Amino acid sequence: MKTSIQTRLIVATNAVVLVLCVTMGWLGMHVAGRVIEDRLVKDAVVHAAELVDRLRLPLSNALMTNLRQILDAELAAAPTDAQCLTGSSLSKADADAFLRCAAAGPVPAKVRLGQTEYRVGTAVVATAPVPIGTTGPMRLYLLTPTARILAAKRQATAPIAGATVVAVIVATAISSWLSSTISRPVRDLAGHMETLTHESVGTASLGPASVPAELRDSLHQGPAEMTQLIEAFDRLLRHLHEVRAQLVQSERLTALGELATSIAHECRNPLSGIKMNARVLADELARAGVKDDRSVELIIREIDRLDLYFGELLNFATGGTRPHTAATDTNAESATRPVADLEEAATSVLRLLDGRCRHAQVEVSRKFDAATRAVAADPGELRQVLLNLCLNALDAMPNGGNLTVGAECTGAEAVRVCVADTGTGVRVAPELDIFGPFVSTKPHGAGLGLHICRKIVERRGGRIGYDSLQKGSRFWFELPMHR
Repeated sequence: MKTSIQTRLIVATNAVVLVLCVTMGWLGMHVAGRVIEDRLVKDAVVHAAELVDRLRLPLSNALMTNLRQILDAELAAAPTDAQCLTGSSLSKADADAFLRCAAAGPVPAKVRLGQTEYRVGTAVVATAPVPIGTTGPMRLYLLTPTARILAAKRQATAPIAGATVVAVIVATAISSWLSSTISRPVRDLAGHMETLTHESVGTASLGPASVPAELRDSLHQGPAEMTQLIEAFDRLLRHLHEVRAQLVQSERLTALGELATSIAHECRNPLSGIKMNARVLADELARAGVKDDRSVELIIREIDRLDLYFGELLNFATGGTRPHTAATDTNAESATRPVADLEEAATSVLRLLDGRCRHAQVEVSRKFDAATRAVAADPGELRQVLLNLCLNALDAMPNGGNLTVGAECTGAEAVRVCVADTGTGVRVAPELDIFGPFVSTKPHGAGLGLHICRKIVERRGGRIGYDSLQKGSRFWFELPMHR
């Protein structure tokens, strides 16, 4: 079983702090012990010798006894050759044992007299020896019990040991807090990713907003690496959202391809039969001398438009170029002469929509200039674009309004065609492309009309867009001017 980040940080921090505290504590206790030992032995005997020297006190047993009460240690005095003790606070047996030790050579730092071990300090005293009647340098010996020194060391080092324990406890608390600031956001993010794996990944609404605000704040309050982690996670969610959207789009296009194939088979062939019979009807009417009011011509033209629409739908579904449709003479002619009369196309479309405009109480106005009439476009495609834009404008004015169709030159090479209405306007989210596939503001719209319009316009080297007006909207497209 692998240990967690928090456990590793706590163990590592405590180990470092423990080693440092133990090392510093040992050094502190060692130094403190040396200082205490020097103070109780070396410094004490030096001070006692200075006192005796300054006051010229005789080194007698009485003086040694008084000094023992002050310094809480045994004292002895002897000539430098250690032939005898001139004064001592030791018992007779201990004094004799110490004299033998001093006479044997330099007195060691530790001596054992009876059952007691002493630490020995030595200092030279210039005073009259007692009872010998001569003067000369003397040695003053201070014998401090080792037990007393150890007790003093324990008393002095206890705070150091306590401080070491406190330091370890504080280090544990700090490392726990520090590790939690790192491990808790990571655990929360891992838990949220696990939740996404089981719940959110299967939904179409997955996106950057899937990261909860609390989790985002928690991560941003952590180290800089946590901020980088949440940013990378956001990018991952956005990419996943885009991939899912592309997958859904691909699935819809696949379904549309199957539907378009079925439509092309089921609808285009009957339309060819209807068109053929309409032409036969026109010929029969002409031979019979019946004056036609262009109704048959309108039927044939709308059949051509439907054929063009089915071709665009099939082209969109398959993702290829629009195949040439030899089913109509109009398309065959446009293949050799891609020039369209803009005003004629607009007139044809508005004539087709005349009944609907009157029923919807929509007033139609046209604004064309003679210089803008000829554009480099297929007439059938141009009517298709104008019809789609006009139908959208009428849908936006269910209670009546004004529909304006016009054209103007935007330069020496292009013509801009505008279809403006006074309807409800375009209500779509800013991030959505209204000309994209399956994007619609209508409750039952398929979202393909404007997309097909853009494909037609761009295929002819133009561009398409729209402007939101104070009341209504204005859709426009630009096409190269025919020269």
